[in-house]
Amino acid sequence: MVGVLGDLDKGALMQILTEPKNALIVNINGYSNFENVRLRFADDALETVADLALQRKVGARGLRISSKI
Repeated sequence: MVGVLGDLDKGALMQILTEPKNALIVNINGYSNFENVRLRFADDALETVADLALQRKVGARGLRISSKI
């Protein structure tokens, strides 16, 4: 069986960054809590990460890489 998946749009990438319980932003805040630091990400920053993933055509897996830049 073969399945074809469509490309994710910016809105879908933003949801992946922020909404699931294992979202990238949640994970980053979890790591920073060890140092008693709470990070807040501006919407513009999250949009930039999503835009970079779209430009590089790396999809949801690329969000982790794009967010480190």
